[in-house]
Amino acid sequence: ASFLSFPVAAFVSLGVLIVGLSSGTVKQVVEEGGIAAVNHETGRVENPSGVDLVALPIFKGLLSVINLVHGFSPIDSLSTGRSVSWGELARAVAQIVLLMAGAFAAIGIISFTRRELATAQGTQ
Repeated sequence: ASFLSFPVAAFVSLGVLIVGLSSGTVKQVVEEGGIAAVNHETGRVENPSGVDLVALPIFKGLLSVINLVHGFSPIDSLSTGRSVSWGELARAVAQIVLLMAGAFAAIGIISFTRRELATAQGTQ
């Protein structure tokens, strides 16, 4: 089996969908400073566990990537009667199209560079 097989692609796609839809939970974990054992009076984790020490930097990275895409909402500006400036449009194109799509394209290029897609994969 290969890391580029269909089941792996399906699970990676499902993982990306789940991360995108759970951005509120990721934001809450970063704000509270941990996953579990939140002090309800302060709203923060007082004694972070080993899981918190590993998960918090990962969640901070995920949140920064999610906020790159979610940070632009031209519909809000247009619905209140404000126009979208060319600078805001250029920044959105640079961050979403060039940076995010470029990152996914680079991962795809690296993954498929040495992959022989038409090779027969028998059980010999």
